Amino acid sequence: MYKYYCALLILLINLPVEVKCQNKSKIFELDGKINSNTGIVVLLPIGEEIYYPNQKGFYETKVMNKQFTISESCLYPYAFKIGLKINSEWVYISDVFWVDPGNQKLTCNIDSSREVPILSNMTMKELTGTYASSFNAAEFNSTGHDSDSILLNYTKANPNSFVSLWKLIYEFSGNGYESIYDSIYAQFSTTIKNTYTGKVLAKKLNAARIVRIGSIFPDLNLSDSKNQKVLTLTNSHNKFTLIEFWNIHCGPCIKQFDALKNLYSTYNAKGFSIIGISNDKIESINAWKNLIKKHQLPWKQFLDFNGKECANLSIYVLPSNYLLNEEGEIIAKNISTNDLSSFLKMNLK
Repeated sequence: MYKYYCALLILLINLPVEVKCQNKSKIFELDGKINSNTGIVVLLPIGEEIYYPNQKGFYETKVMNKQFTISESCLYPYAFKIGLKINSEWVYISDVFWVDPGNQKLTCNIDSSREVPILSNMTMKELTGTYASSFNAAEFNSTGHDSDSILLNYTKANPNSFVSLWKLIYEFSGNGYESIYDSIYAQFSTTIKNTYTGKVLAKKLNAARIVRIGSIFPDLNLSDSKNQKVLTLTNSHNKFTLIEFWNIHCGPCIKQFDALKNLYSTYNAKGFSIIGISNDKIESINAWKNLIKKHQLPWKQFLDFNGKECANLSIYVLPSNYLLNEEGEIIAKNISTNDLSSFLKMNLK
């Protein structure tokens, strides 16, 4: 999973702006232009829809004469991506942008996917002004400075920032829990924390904290291949256990099966095990079974129907994994197959 912010930080200007946390307007209205004569324009939520006050982050409308309008309720700045579907196929998805309460004009170029569309409002001016000037984008790209640390420092200096709030949600939704996210959240003003979005984020961080490194991995309510409820599983007395979250539609998940099978074959007798957990929908159970059979996966497999447990643990990106020791303690997270191979070679002789 690539870091999300680099594309936002290249063509930026320094425009200091004072960000206000509330706006008397109760709607946002986007008057949009797009270089397509047809299609459905869709606003896409950042993270889960639950972060939005009406618990809806998807909005769509038809393109007419290369124009579109979206008007919906809005209590404070929200973050979205925007996409275009033609004949049910995605032909364009933008990078993240912010809408403010009130009217604003938006211009999308379908030849520039993953770029920020042209939009001018107070929050976007903060993004391209005070946020962008908080560090040197070229230096970030060349030296790999930690964007989480940058976000922490920016939030300390700008505790009323909705740019920071939604960037934190974006990082959290893309990477899963990291302890630095608690530190970032702590810097927000009371006003930000008391927004609907701020309160939901606090609950999500609190729930996800149970799978931080050093914690005991929790038991989960799952189903087996016979659709029988089971309570996993982590006290298996193996020296090391990899909990691997995946699903049948995840190409990168399937791509690493061969590497995981090799590691399992090499180290299982020495104390290494794998537990697979798929978050597929209940109607996909036969496809799930067939895929396991096709790839001859020898380790235990369970289903988290519709991703309920994944959502509780704030696992949004697949594949995701947790490496546990014999006591069920999380000792590594999202470890690559190469790093896992090196670890097992060193610790299971």
